Amino acid sequence: RPGEVDFQALMNSRGRDNLWEDRDFPADNSSLSINPERPSPSIALLFRAGVEWKRPHEIAKNPELFTNGISADDFQMGHGIDDSYFLASCTTLASYTDATTSDGKMLFRLFCSEQYFKEGMVGIRFFKNGQWIHVAVDTRIPCIQNKS
Repeated sequence: RPGEVDFQALMNSRGRDNLWEDRDFPADNSSLSINPERPSPSIALLFRAGVEWKRPHEIAKNPELFTNGISADDFQMGHGIDDSYFLASCTTLASYTDATTSDGKMLFRLFCSEQYFKEGMVGIRFFKNGQWIHVAVDTRIPCIQNKS
């Protein structure tokens, strides 16, 4: 079906450390700016500070995608990346309740596959041009070097 992803097949193409890596979203500066040669001032500061990409298990012990539900208070703005519009959307969805979801939170409906989280992949559902599209996203997170 259009917009569907074969997550199991993607798991067969794992990268280093036996964790899945998204080839369309490389762990480098090109994924953080539309034009890495001329980044915005905030992204340029981030580039100068140095970016390293970490997996959740490199930041926290026994990481989980969701624990004890979710609330708007679970989101924090990162340093250097102006992700306020994205985070505002997430906090809204985390606050919005809907009887069709198991815990009433709309944000959970956007995650279509969490079963490969420990292997480095999460399935996310986006609504684009009038249809739902499923996308495999790896768990690499851009961090300022020497910080979590």
